[in-house]
Amino acid sequence: MNIKSVIPDKIPIEILESERYDQYEVLILYALAINGPLKREKFINKEGIDNRINKNTFHKYANNLLKQQLIENYHVGRKSEYKITTKGEDELLRRLKDYSLDFQTINKLEQERIEKKIPKLIKFLDDFEIADTEIKLEFLDLINVITH
Repeated sequence: MNIKSVIPDKIPIEILESERYDQYEVLILYALAINGPLKREKFINKEGIDNRINKNTFHKYANNLLKQQLIENYHVGRKSEYKITTKGEDELLRRLKDYSLDFQTINKLEQERIEKKIPKLIKFLDDFEIADTEIKLEFLDLINVITH
């Protein structure tokens, strides 16, 4: 399988060349973490494009990720799209550590994950007019404990 056309030059070679039992799951999680929501067709082979996952293989691994609540499936019109959940982002980072990736790759993903959360946290703090710095820090610490 060569899923590289889904996210060109963004998948670390250690994952592409891996023969680990969870390679397909990691590829799906990684693609969603890097690109955001993707249509099912971006993952699946079709006529003229044979360097993606076959339909049955994709559904097997996507369904497993759905059951674990690592990804979500929703419909836009008649098209099925997938997106990674916060739990999925955390799990991806945990699994990537098993691939012996360089610090920079893992750090970049962690930064992107945190940057996605910042606007929501700021909105929450503003909505409830929380101005005290100590309370803000305590809240952020609590959020970190809950999500990990």
